[in-house]
Amino acid sequence: MRRLSKTITILCMTLLLVLPVIPTYADDWIPPDPFYVISEDGSRIFIVTPDYAYSSDHPYATGLYYNTNPPELIYPVEVPDNWALWEQDFFFTGDLKYFAWVPVANLVGDRLNIDEPIALVFYAHGEVQKVYGISDLVDDLDVLVYTVSTTQWLQANAERGRFIDFTDDSRLTLQTKEDVSLVFDIRTGEIVEGRERNGGATSNTNVLLIIGTMVLVVLIGMSVVVIKRRK
Repeated sequence: MRRLSKTITILCMTLLLVLPVIPTYADDWIPPDPFYVISEDGSRIFIVTPDYAYSSDHPYATGLYYNTNPPELIYPVEVPDNWALWEQDFFFTGDLKYFAWVPVANLVGDRLNIDEPIALVFYAHGEVQKVYGISDLVDDLDVLVYTVSTTQWLQANAERGRFIDFTDDSRLTLQTKEDVSLVFDIRTGEIVEGRERNGGATSNTNVLLIIGTMVLVVLIGMSVVVIKRRK
């Protein structure tokens, strides 16, 4: 009995050591600055104001305005998090009626009926028209890179940053870490070019975690039974 109990204990410790561990890295954020974008015809201005900005210096909430003095609100725009609003994460059509937001930080949009980090949000006339979670756009979750506050799913490098292209025909192209290029129509939020996805395939890491957890539970149960018998 002692030998069996000792063997089970060794197996449990071994499983804890070999189960996959997802590495995370520290973040060093520079707070985003408030910014604005003017429409092609100059008649409208889209203002983005993070919550931390001083209201006396930046009195206008995030939204679309007539480009008057002072600006006249057309409609406000709500985002899942009104802090992580970096200018390079937004992509607008020339008339500012449509835009896409590709948040770099982990944002879980409970109000958008999504319980995972947001990959991409499309807006039309100030309202959310389509939301994608990371698992909607990436099949193999093993390719993801995690930091304290981000889940990196796009290809990126130091020179170019994230691999995102936006063209005058309202096409937004994103290259994932699977080396897959997905082209979206920013006016509809739909994928117009890109391979068919597998529909939420489970990654090898997740499978190993599930199997390892089940085995660990069984071994712990056996160990408890052996201890009770010895008593």
